[in-house]
Amino acid sequence: MKHLKRIKSVILMTLFLTSGILAQDYESSKRFSNWFLNDPVSLTNDFTITNWVAIGYTGIALGGLTNFDQANSSFIQNRYYGSDFLKTTNEFGTFRIVAPASAAIFGATLLTKNSKLQDAAFTSFQAVINTAITVNISKFVFARSRPYENDGPHDFDFFHPGETSFPSGHASTAFALFVPWVSYYPNAFTYSLLVIPLGTSIARIAHGKHWLSDVTAGALIGTYWARYLSKKHMRINEMSDKVNFTPIIMNNGGGISISLKL
Repeated sequence: MKHLKRIKSVILMTLFLTSGILAQDYESSKRFSNWFLNDPVSLTNDFTITNWVAIGYTGIALGGLTNFDQANSSFIQNRYYGSDFLKTTNEFGTFRIVAPASAAIFGATLLTKNSKLQDAAFTSFQAVINTAITVNISKFVFARSRPYENDGPHDFDFFHPGETSFPSGHASTAFALFVPWVSYYPNAFTYSLLVIPLGTSIARIAHGKHWLSDVTAGALIGTYWARYLSKKHMRINEMSDKVNFTPIIMNNGGGISISLKL
């Protein structure tokens, strides 16, 4: 519930920024409010059987990945715990910091006449908000214990408040924040920024807050919202996926393959 209150506060702040700065150009700027209100509805209309099949296969892959969560968690904690870089990137997944910051960045772009920059900033902010709502609902549905609770990687209570390991909110927030900028400005610099959400994801495992399957699911959710909103706002019907996440299951462990298409 605390997360939902924060989401409401950020939405209200953004609406205030939008109404105050954009009064002089209502017709061109009302797209932001239309996007914010209509995109979730459009998503339900755009969902096809292919999407459901993809979710099913992803769920199966994540389920298989849980069998290696314990080994992966121990390895990453032993190797990366205490990393200063990971401590820094961890903060890029903190919703109470990222959401107001992305709203402020969007507000700042409204002072310019660069519509593409405005759209990219708004899409990033909107992806963060929509991702947070999706993740918090998922946390309640799956109700998975966190690694530090020592209940093991297969402890799912389902529809039980308080158990919030799956999926990772930090990983999803970080990817939702950065992926829209890759979509709008695909270049070496924006691709390099993806090191930050990757660091966020590793940090969550290294600090004992999440399993690998948690951060994988979070990354997928954040990336999906970011890509869907970017394509819709840029009016691109078909865009080849530039960022792909593939869970890998092997005999002695598991992981995630991340591929970038330049």
